[in-house]
Amino acid sequence: MEKIFNPKIYKNIPYDDLLIFALYSATQKGLDANFENLVVECYTLFPERFGLPGFIGKYPDSAQVEKSWLRCRTDKNLITG
Repeated sequence: MEKIFNPKIYKNIPYDDLLIFALYSATQKGLDANFENLVVECYTLFPERFGLPGFIGKYPDSAQVEKSWLRCRTDKNLITG
């Protein structure tokens, strides 16, 4: 069963920090650390931050994940690959 986090708490955490946590969570589940799995994991854990505007709770926003993914790889050097 997936852990549900309180949106009141995670809404103030930066996207990049949430993405790093989601990446860790996905790898702990044995998932490949690829973009598709990261989109699903971000949305599953934090739907109110990574939900598609106008469709939150229904569809993930892969553009938001991509922006954070790129920042974490290039600007912050937090992840590689």
